[in-house]
Amino acid sequence: LRGDQQLVPSESENIAGLKSTKEEILEARIERKDAEIVTLRKLLHKAEKAKSVPEDENTNGKQDSIDSLKKRLGIFEKNKQRVETALQYASKEILLQKYGNGPVKAEITVRFPESMGEPALGAIEIELAPFEVMPYVVYHWLTQVEHGAWDGCAFIRNAGHVLQASSQDMNGKSLRSRFLKLPLTKNIGFQEYTDDFPHAKYTLGIAGRPGGPDFYINLVDNKRNHGPGGQKSYDIVEEADSCFAKVIDGFDVIKRMKTAPTKKNAFRGLVDNIGIESIRIKQSKQETVSN
Repeated sequence: LRGDQQLVPSESENIAGLKSTKEEILEARIERKDAEIVTLRKLLHKAEKAKSVPEDENTNGKQDSIDSLKKRLGIFEKNKQRVETALQYASKEILLQKYGNGPVKAEITVRFPESMGEPALGAIEIELAPFEVMPYVVYHWLTQVEHGAWDGCAFIRNAGHVLQASSQDMNGKSLRSRFLKLPLTKNIGFQEYTDDFPHAKYTLGIAGRPGGPDFYINLVDNKRNHGPGGQKSYDIVEEADSCFAKVIDGFDVIKRMKTAPTKKNAFRGLVDNIGIESIRIKQSKQETVSN
């Protein structure tokens, strides 16, 4: 399949449907293993802490328990890595069949609130990460876009370092239910990340742990804050936010969005949300793909 060709809708949809079922199973396995790894790490921490308390006759028993927990933790992490690799492989295969070799581009049309004056609309063009480095999260986000899940949602936060989009409309009404109806999990199955596509200025990342559906535009270089180990409050601190796209046009629109007034709280939510009128996928030759 050439980069400028697409499968006919029926064939493409059938393949995606078969793969989405497989991916749901893989994502469920990853979610379960994530929970098991966190539990094992907490048990290991407690065991090592208890070992520091002098108890002559129980010292050897505690060491055996710690060694056993370390062994189990290693096995779970290896199994989790295998499932993640399988999920990445399946995602990349679907992307290649749908879009060729890429890169895939998308246009985000935003609607400014009346309080920010004219013009009412603005467009931001982004380029998705290469399939070989971030296949799973790119597939996950593009699936949301293909189903129109982001149309009518809004940017709700201007935190200085990021502009955050969320599954609610300009009036704050939740639209999360539409994401629950998609043929994939609400959140990403795992924190896919690579140093080959870091959180540089004007890249896009997935918010939260587990990430999604919210995403954000990095307004500064966030490699340290959103890269591996940058978020100490999460259970697995060495993980990172997934970074999946970069802005290639519409920087003037982003600069205007940065001037939007915020509420006086730590979250720095927008006083008036900036709407997402639509997100449309483009082919390599700039041909808009209709939803």
